[in-house]
Amino acid sequence: MIKSNGTMADAAGSVAPALPPGLQISRIRLHLPQPQRPLWASVLLLFLWALLLAVGTTLFSLWFGNRELIAWWHDGSLGKPYNRYMSIWLVLSQGNGGITALLQLLQLFYARNSRLTDAQAAFMRQKLLPLRRRMADVPKPNDKTKLERRQVGILTPDQLCDSILLFADDEDDAFDAWLQKAVPKRKAGLRADKDDPTRAYLLSFAEAPQKSKDGEPYWDYTGQEQPLEGEGADVFGVYPQYKASGFVDWRGCIQSWANGGLRFSGTRKSYWVWMRSGGQGAPGADMLVLKDLNGVNDESLWWDVAAQPDNVLARYGIPMQSPLVIAFVNQTAYFDKVYYDIDATAFSNLVGATRSGSSAGGWVGLLNGFSDSNSSDDFQNQIFKDVDYNRSLTPDGPCQRGLKIAAAVSTGLFATITASYFAYPKAEAIERALAAGKSRLSPYAVFGGALIASLLGVGLGVSQAAQSC
Repeated sequence: MIKSNGTMADAAGSVAPALPPGLQISRIRLHLPQPQRPLWASVLLLFLWALLLAVGTTLFSLWFGNRELIAWWHDGSLGKPYNRYMSIWLVLSQGNGGITALLQLLQLFYARNSRLTDAQAAFMRQKLLPLRRRMADVPKPNDKTKLERRQVGILTPDQLCDSILLFADDEDDAFDAWLQKAVPKRKAGLRADKDDPTRAYLLSFAEAPQKSKDGEPYWDYTGQEQPLEGEGADVFGVYPQYKASGFVDWRGCIQSWANGGLRFSGTRKSYWVWMRSGGQGAPGADMLVLKDLNGVNDESLWWDVAAQPDNVLARYGIPMQSPLVIAFVNQTAYFDKVYYDIDATAFSNLVGATRSGSSAGGWVGLLNGFSDSNSSDDFQNQIFKDVDYNRSLTPDGPCQRGLKIAAAVSTGLFATITASYFAYPKAEAIERALAAGKSRLSPYAVFGGALIASLLGVGLGVSQAAQSC
């Protein structure tokens, strides 16, 4: 305790020295040594912080560079189960080789069936996503020097994961305007009703009778379109049924697009009908393809999407002779005499016949139907190229491996003789230098080098010839 004179005394009464004036006793703080963190823990913590920083920075960069695209996906898939079919974040991540850690992290949050292969994701980024529907400033049709803001593109999340076909509630400006003025009158249902035959307003055709020109049979579906029941004699649906059994109706629909539309009254150079592909009795000769009766082969009406915005194939750049289309209308998975191996139901996946539960339709359904070994180029060739039905199985003719090997050997021997001829003067100079003691190189080394080089050329030629067939 503190006495009145400022001295301190303990409990026993002993007196301690007085505190200097102005000083008071405060609380005592004890600083105990902190336990040191092991080196491995410090390294691990530093690594985790660096990883989180890298992932966070990359994620922000990925979003910032694609924020318009990500917003497009989010707005179009809101309230729909499309995230179970694909992830726009995974698709974008697979296009950046420097964010492997982010890709591995993102995959933990998505089901296996929502992950596309690298080739599928590359095809989607390069070919499909640039076609997404959006508002943009584009030149006016009648005055290219002025801009107007209007809707461009066609792709929506619905078309990625459900069906590429257009419906009355899709808000596609070109399609909606066409529905209002189409002749004959056309009627489209809602996307939610596409699987209900009574409300889907399906376009159907009667089987076309067989006709003939110059002894070659053909099938013409013009005039075979069937009006909608209960809607009048001149009201038709827009698209055929979405099942694999609708190939007859799709023949009529695709032919009508090639010829300018149902009951087209304008001028056309070509008139397309379904004919046998030919091939001199080969198995592929029974394949139906579109051929021009006039022999002009003008496809301008097919590609006139301004007049036919319902032609979703042309709007995506898919030709009328696409292997994807031809395989479906023939109901065959294999083409003899052509270089394609297509599943006949691939087109059904594209138009949405298979979407249910965890299985996607649309473009994702189509891509999932291909083998995982397909490359991005395979998708390009099997969807956006024409079937070349006159092509033989050996485009270079007979293999003639023996002749190619003989040619390689002859070329190598000729090269050996030629090299030796030009090397002889050099060898003589080396021999004189060797005799004068000015060189240690044998003159035969020149011929040896020429011979080795020629033999390597022969070996390479033989190897390539053996593998050319």
